[in-house]
Amino acid sequence: MDNLNRILLLVVVIGSLAFFAAAGQPAAVAALAGPAQRTEKGNRIDVVSAHPFAQTIDNLTKALKEQGMMIVATIDHQNMLTMVGARIKGAKTIEFGKPDMGKMLLPMHPEVGLEMPGKIYVWERSD
Repeated sequence: MDNLNRILLLVVVIGSLAFFAAAGQPAAVAALAGPAQRTEKGNRIDVVSAHPFAQTIDNLTKALKEQGMMIVATIDHQNMLTMVGARIKGAKTIEFGKPDMGKMLLPMHPEVGLEMPGKIYVWERSD
């Protein structure tokens, strides 16, 4: 794989992967890379995308929406750091949720609100 196109997706999960799996996110992430490019590290999943940065963001956003997820926010870290004179490669956080899931989970376990919305952090590695 061309080093310029290596994008590491850091799927940030505060809490259990089981909760994250219930939201259907592994399917969105799995669409980006084969099993050899996916590793679980504690409470997160790392995936190396086979696509350029912008296409990876587009593919993730589309896959999340196809699973009934709402995109709550997209934070452009590269743009924010440019405002203070720093230069980094592409870096964005996609925050997403499914209102029906929150409706079901929050009354039973209010503390799950700390884990919502779900987050996927995508950054372009320098190697």
